Amino acid sequence: ARSSLSVARHIIQCRGAAGLYDGVEYSVLEGALEKAAYFYGYGWLRRAAVAARGGRPPGALADVALGYAADACHLPLTLPLQLVLARLITARGGSGGAGADGIVRGILKTQGWRGLYRGARAYVVLCLKPALQYAIFNRLRGAVLAAAAARRRGGGSGSGGAAAPAATTLSAAQAFALGAIARAIATVAVFPFTRAKVLAMTDDGGHSESGKPPPSILQSLVLIARTEGPRALFKGVGPELTRGVLSAALMLMIKERSGALSLQLLRSLSGHRPPP
Repeated sequence: ARSSLSVARHIIQCRGAAGLYDGVEYSVLEGALEKAAYFYGYGWLRRAAVAARGGRPPGALADVALGYAADACHLPLTLPLQLVLARLITARGGSGGAGADGIVRGILKTQGWRGLYRGARAYVVLCLKPALQYAIFNRLRGAVLAAAAARRRGGGSGSGGAAAPAATTLSAAQAFALGAIARAIATVAVFPFTRAKVLAMTDDGGHSESGKPPPSILQSLVLIARTEGPRALFKGVGPELTRGVLSAALMLMIKERSGALSLQLLRSLSGHRPPP
């Protein structure tokens, strides 16, 4: 099997360094839509759940369910973008390296509009990835803040003075580390379905010409395990972990610290000062 480094070298030799960034504009658009839809949907659903529970936060399983529902919101828009991006990256647009418009026209001509949603069934499981990621992050975050609050109370009582106010946000390093841990666990948990989705998206559609239906996601997983061994289900997990963990850790760090800065700004504008 070729390593990620050898693949990168091959791309540079064939298409130059710019080839490593093929489809970057679609990746940026897809990522922005996905994250915006997820955070908006999850925030709205979580607020509704808290209100329905009389102000009590949802439990772990309910949190995962809310994240699952929120992730499904963006799929009608982002799945076609993911497919175009996958075809651009693998240079298998069905038109000899055509651009995005050629890829879309080729898919619509041979497979119809449903062809733009190949691999969608994998999201029955893949919607769990962000749900697990944020549920794990929120639980770890709560545990870290609770431990910090306990230390502050202990320090205050031991010195005979008032305890310092409890922290309500993580430090940048804490948010980065917890985000990395949460994303790594979620990525490994569902990665076989990620691979099956990519294989479905990069399939050139030869099944439609032969009259045979393309294999389902589960059939693809079984075929991979039988022909290449169970370890092949995690082929490519290294680059995905590197990309996803770094991206999620940075995103959650920025989100955590921007929230803290916004809170400080609101306090300063309202003239409120935290107790000494």
